[in-house]
Order: sequence, then structure tokens, then C-alpha cells
Amino acid sequence: MRELRIYKPTKGKSGTAASFQLTVKGEYKEPMVFLTLARQGADDDKGNNSFGWKDKENSVVVKLTELDAAKILLVLFGITKDLGEKGAYHDPSKSGTSEANQGMSKIIQFKKLDTGGYSLSISAKQGEVRNAIQVSVDQAEAILIKTFLNGFIEKYYLGD
Repeated sequence: MRELRIYKPTKGKSGTAASFQLTVKGEYKEPMVFLTLARQGADDDKGNNSFGWKDKENSVVVKLTELDAAKILLVLFGITKDLGEKGAYHDPSKSGTSEANQGMSKIIQFKKLDTGGYSLSISAKQGEVRNAIQVSVDQAEAILIKTFLNGFIEKYYLGD
């Protein structure tokens, strides 16, 4: 399992982080990418920044398909500025089949900023409860994401 993490901590504990996690599952060994955005929490026992990776109130997780990855790459390669109308890509069919995800809609936003970086956000809504998290991505981090997602697509179509 491979993982790419981007950390954006702040002194005021209002930072965020992103995790792209590649895993292979199932009989056909299908590669999958899970994208998690998490809010910064209190420092750990050693004074290090911590993030709410497993806390449902402080993180949002989506499974990216190879098509989702390709759409993000369109932005990273400069072919498009964002993922669609108003910068959002929404596919309610991927809301999940687990009981916890029933009736949940998720929106992934990834767009190029005029300042040269990128903005990555996920919002999830289940009933009246909404959770939205955003993380900024600089040029160097964008290269890492591009490499990671290219690798995922290659693994998906070409195998090991």
C-alpha cells in the first residue's frame, strides 16, 4: 500500500492535510485510491502536529476511480482549470454502499489558482449534516500528486 500525504499545519491549529492512499483489493486485485482530507487537531504527546484522519467529524474520505484521477490530471497538466462547472466534480453514484454512507453525497473540487498553486477540497452532505475540508497544494506537491495519479492509472490498466 502506497500513500502520499500533504501537510499544511498552522500555529492556530486550523491547518489541514491530504492523503492519497493506493491499495489493491479483491479477487481481481483492482487498484483503488482513497483520498482523505483531515483537519488539524491538538498536538500529540511529543508536541507534534496531529490530524483527525480517523475522526468522521474532522475528515472526509472519497474513493477515486481512474476517471476521477484522469480529471484531476487534466487540471494538473493545464488542459482545464477545474473539474467542471464551478470547479466541482460530483458523482452521487459513488456515495458508497455501506450503511454509514447511505444517502451521502460527496463533491470533490480541484482547481488551479491564479496564484500558481491549486485548491483541493471535499465536501460531504448526509441529510442536513455537511462536512467540508480544503487544503492548498503548491507546485512541488502538484508534481507529487501528478506522479502518484499517473502511477495509479498505469497500475489500473497495465497491472504490476
